[in-house]
Amino acid sequence: MIIGNPVTEGLVEIQNDTMQPTLPAGSLVVLNYADTSERDGLAMIEQAGQRKIARISFNGDQVTVWGDNTAYPSKQCQRGDLAVIAHVLRQYAIL
Repeated sequence: MIIGNPVTEGLVEIQNDTMQPTLPAGSLVVLNYADTSERDGLAMIEQAGQRKIARISFNGDQVTVWGDNTAYPSKQCQRGDLAVIAHVLRQYAIL
């Protein structure tokens, strides 16, 4: 049985602790690769050649990028410094 659209959706495992406590390492997210819109939310982004799951907020030419783990500060960057690869559709936390 196929759930979702295998062409536009993918399952990714969280590899680090930047999204803790919401998504600890080992948690899974379903990504919608068809949605690369520059809008606020939880998304996979590419920045400086690195891909990661992060919360993003757009404000004019500025973008704030952060995780849920308060040990890591939020970062500001220019809109052109990152690309939205996909938005998160669903999340499955491993507790």
